[in-house]
Amino acid sequence: LTSLVQSDLLQTTPIHDDIKQLLGELKSSHPKITIEHGRHFGKPRLPPLKEKRNAMAMIKNYIDRNNLRLVDFFNSIDKDKSMSVTVLEFEQGLRDKINLSATEIRDLVKQLDIDGDGEIDYSELVEGATDVTLAERERKKRMA
Repeated sequence: LTSLVQSDLLQTTPIHDDIKQLLGELKSSHPKITIEHGRHFGKPRLPPLKEKRNAMAMIKNYIDRNNLRLVDFFNSIDKDKSMSVTVLEFEQGLRDKINLSATEIRDLVKQLDIDGDGEIDYSELVEGATDVTLAERERKKRMA
């Protein structure tokens, strides 16, 4: 016996004292043994998922960095000045300004299109921005 593969089950659940004791005995009786964690059925475990980026927070950062108001940002996307943009207009406007993936844009549209009419109006964008601002304040409060 030269190696031991510890399954994901052991890694993601608390290891009971008897298992810890057995591993300790195994290591002391076989000092050259290697124990691998994070493998499942002999295959490498998938890398951890990246933290999901907050697209609305990225928009807010873009606005702040460029000294814009939310209405200015919206107007730059809303070419016909109707205070409402189609999903396609919104996607194109975001792609021109902010580096977001298609999935991030799609998720943002689902989040913002509160009334489900397939368009993002200015008031829906304001609500999304407000949610980000409130979440940021709450995070700062917890850190203080």
